[in-house]
Amino acid sequence: MLSESQVTVIHAGRLFDGTGSAPVVDGVVVIQRDRIEAVGVQGQLAVPAGPGISTLDFGDATALPGLVDAHTHLVLPGDNTLPETMMRHDDGILLLQATENTRRALFSGVTTMADMGGRNMVTFTLRNAIEMGLAVGPRLVLCGRPVTRTGGHCWYFNGEADGPEAIRHTVRLLLKQGADVIKVMATGG
Repeated sequence: MLSESQVTVIHAGRLFDGTGSAPVVDGVVVIQRDRIEAVGVQGQLAVPAGPGISTLDFGDATALPGLVDAHTHLVLPGDNTLPETMMRHDDGILLLQATENTRRALFSGVTTMADMGGRNMVTFTLRNAIEMGLAVGPRLVLCGRPVTRTGGHCWYFNGEADGPEAIRHTVRLLLKQGADVIKVMATGG
């Protein structure tokens, strides 16, 4: 028998599936553990019932697949504050800013975020906290510190590396720390 936390049934007035089809009216989504098991029309889809099932009814709302933010900087507030101003703060404040940004993103429907530059270990720490249940947020794809030349674009994230050996060392360190991608700031800024 499945426990309450294992099966969730979501009802919504419309269901947009992202395939190009028209939205489904009176949509239903069945989620088992952390996977979508079935999607369809209420009354036409076999839906589990019973005391161990959690049901969420969003009324006339539209349900849609999670959104992806493909380029963000979680340590920045997104309010036109200059990055150089934010970098005056210590990593603890930057972690709190990043935590608030992931919370807001998740609650607005973003289920995956690619952070393309944070300072030191801040974004890696945040991802660990989300995975441990200490913070809420979407799945994070991280580069950590972007690699740049001394004084180059986004130097304040502490990813400066000059020459082939220093770049190799920095990239290896980023991979060891958990980077999913490597971002190189060859120009710009």
